[in-house]
Amino acid sequence: MLSKRLLAILTLLFLGLGFASMGVASRWMNEGFGNFTQVFLRVLGAFILITIIFWRDISWRKIFRLGLRDWLILLAIGTLGYAVMVYTITKAALLTNLVSVSVLYSTVPFWVYFYGLALSRQKFSWFIAGLLIISSWAIGMIASGNLVPHFGQFGLGEILALAAAAFDAVWYMGIKLMEGKLNSREITVVALAIASISTFFMRQILGEPFSFSAFTNWHVVAALIFGILQNGWVTPLMAFSLKHIDEVVATQILLVENIYALCWGYFLYGETIGVIQALGVAIIITSVYLMNKIQTS
Repeated sequence: MLSKRLLAILTLLFLGLGFASMGVASRWMNEGFGNFTQVFLRVLGAFILITIIFWRDISWRKIFRLGLRDWLILLAIGTLGYAVMVYTITKAALLTNLVSVSVLYSTVPFWVYFYGLALSRQKFSWFIAGLLIISSWAIGMIASGNLVPHFGQFGLGEILALAAAAFDAVWYMGIKLMEGKLNSREITVVALAIASISTFFMRQILGEPFSFSAFTNWHVVAALIFGILQNGWVTPLMAFSLKHIDEVVATQILLVENIYALCWGYFLYGETIGVIQALGVAIIITSVYLMNKIQTS
């Protein structure tokens, strides 16, 4: 019988696969829906799923008694940390190769650190500052394919992947600010509700068309189901893993997402990266590894 620690490791490997697979899901859903429409359908479905599964763990009275400051934080989590983040990572997956999206998105810890400095909640570290500089250089290598980066070759896809990481950091900062006010499931439900509303209005403003005929495409249906489930199972599976494995180890295991993304890109779309770009990937993964270790030590 498998130990709980081994099950936690396998769960994290599964989650890493899920995160890497979202790029493929975004491309498949793009065959039938516009960007904001597919994000709206995914987050709305996830909101319904999470609400049903965790109904007994959610105190609606506590949620509606929150003050204005708390609701502003939740609004930032739902719009920037969820709706806009999912949109930018979805758009990035359509514009550049999957491994670049995954690697650039993994810079979330650096954004969290930067926000912490801005809010005076984080002490300045020369070592982390050095990692930031090195990672910036590696990002340029991935974008340009040159050892000496040419940032003029930085594409929109790479910019959006970095933006997604910056927006995702808002989610993490918001959760820290809401500690003691709501549990993780309550925050997730509220954030998904806000994200559903905001993406609905965004797609209305942009006038994205909606056609039920898109559901005749099995790519679209499979991607939608996967997107809903991915948003639904992340919270409980992550909570289970962190009960049985150290947080530092968990964050390092999740870096396997970049390997999955490389495999998906190669086998499904024939995407490859050059030696210089591979070096940039290795530098960023190493920097994130060290950053995570410092942040959680």
